[in-house]
Amino acid sequence: MPVRGNVDTRVEKLRTEDFDALILASSGLKRLGLEDEIATYFSPDRFLPAPGQGVLAVEIRDRDSQLRSLLKEAEEEKLRGKMLAERMMLKTLGGDCHVPVGAHTEFVKGEVSLTAMVGSPDGQEYIEVRSKSSLENAERLGEEIASSLLEAGAEKFLGMEE
Repeated sequence: MPVRGNVDTRVEKLRTEDFDALILASSGLKRLGLEDEIATYFSPDRFLPAPGQGVLAVEIRDRDSQLRSLLKEAEEEKLRGKMLAERMMLKTLGGDCHVPVGAHTEFVKGEVSLTAMVGSPDGQEYIEVRSKSSLENAERLGEEIASSLLEAGAEKFLGMEE
């Protein structure tokens, strides 16, 4: 059954409504101090998470060069590459929260490896593709993965078919 709302609302629905389980990002539960609610973890090779899971972003004033410099020191280049690949894939697909889209990036032998999927809203069908590139081409990798998904028929799940 579809469950909408913020994490607290969803966890409350699990406790009070007719649900056996919910699938949520563990990073969100941990940030909210709800780690005790986690019964099991799915590995990305069996269950692709939503694109960008676990990534935190900080928005700052454009003219705040001192803070920008400080944050730049904390930024992880590999994590940024992973995030850029996944976000570009989602942007190129035009996906939203109503269609199952999954993505997982990792580094294999110095390259960014991206596995992505698009599924039917009922969960009965899905298309999965994977590819890899250099860290410098992470955004292009996201575009290429999205194109491969569309070429394989993902547009029928995204409501793009004519």
